[in-house]
Amino acid sequence: MTRGDVLVLRPQPGADETVAALEEAGIAARAMPVLDIEAMPDSPALRACVQDLDHHDAVIFVSPAAVRHGLRWIDRYWPQYPLRVRWFAVGARTAAELAAHGIRALVPDGDERAEGLLALRELQAGEVHRVLVVRGEGGRALLAEELAARGATVAFLEVYRRRPRAVALPPLAQVRALVVSSGEVLEACLATGGAGLRTCPLVVPSERVAAGAREAGFTCVEVAAGAGPFATIEALRRLGVGTGSTGAAQ
Repeated sequence: MTRGDVLVLRPQPGADETVAALEEAGIAARAMPVLDIEAMPDSPALRACVQDLDHHDAVIFVSPAAVRHGLRWIDRYWPQYPLRVRWFAVGARTAAELAAHGIRALVPDGDERAEGLLALRELQAGEVHRVLVVRGEGGRALLAEELAARGATVAFLEVYRRRPRAVALPPLAQVRALVVSSGEVLEACLATGGAGLRTCPLVVPSERVAAGAREAGFTCVEVAAGAGPFATIEALRRLGVGTGSTGAAQ
């Protein structure tokens, strides 16, 4: 490994996509996922939730993985998507995944977090009544809690789950910065030897994950405006990473 690489710990294929964007921006990076994403097994509850799609007036996809795994089920039962459903995406990458399937989703500009989505006019109180959130197993509760507070009934379609993978993280001297995309990735990082990297700059996608990182002992935590590549690049630049040439120590 080149001295000074940024380690991207998020699951695939997002890790490779982020590394490609960092390299293009002149930041030496390496994908080192600490979690794997796997599809949820078939179940009567999952099928019933998909078949109930047209009873919702808003469907929210929280990640590109939610799109990839969720549409496999939705396409099985809905060769033509319900016309009355409004589609929403957390982050530009998620919206792009939906666009590749012919779905034009509403997505906030700039803020790629759930908080940004909740600020959209179309999700304010009285605008939506039944909402389906497509996500991974045990995902963040913020969307459901806030939408319920606005009077909406919220259901979940959980289409994937995360599994830790055995990874040998390099020593501190070989790491310029770490990039995590969620609290689950942070936990997996610590479980696989990340405790020895607590003094390494760490980029996180939200204040919630930042609080967990600081509690775990990380001393240099930078909060990006979401987990997308461009938000990550901006956060790394605020840390002074990316001012040199690709492959060079920063």
